[in-house]
Amino acid sequence: MKRIYLIITLLAAALTSYAEAFSAFGIDSVGSDFFRQWYHQGDLVHYLDNYSDYSVYQSETTGRWDMPDQLIFSVQGNSYRWNRYYIDGFRTDQRFTAGSTMYRPQMLTTSLALDLYRSQLFFTTDTAL
Repeated sequence: MKRIYLIITLLAAALTSYAEAFSAFGIDSVGSDFFRQWYHQGDLVHYLDNYSDYSVYQSETTGRWDMPDQLIFSVQGNSYRWNRYYIDGFRTDQRFTAGSTMYRPQMLTTSLALDLYRSQLFFTTDTAL
């Protein structure tokens, strides 16, 4: 009886960890309330480098050991040149420097949806705080 209970417990734990490994439909969504209440940096680069499970920063640094190049990261192993940025539906990535953007929104007032398969970052500005 104990052996069956142990097998069922291990199977349930394995299924739970598998279900939490990938988000539904390939989109990782983070609301601005997360940044206001828990992650007080409010910086997109800091969040993607230190907290996001789906983005990996390149090993290149900008002269300081604590901060990598701004927005040079890959999503799920894709090339950083594939990254696309959308703010309230408008595409804001640079056309001459692929994979980067000039504008980084303040995450305390902006929600983020990261498309894992297309390497697209969708920012939605909150209307009320």
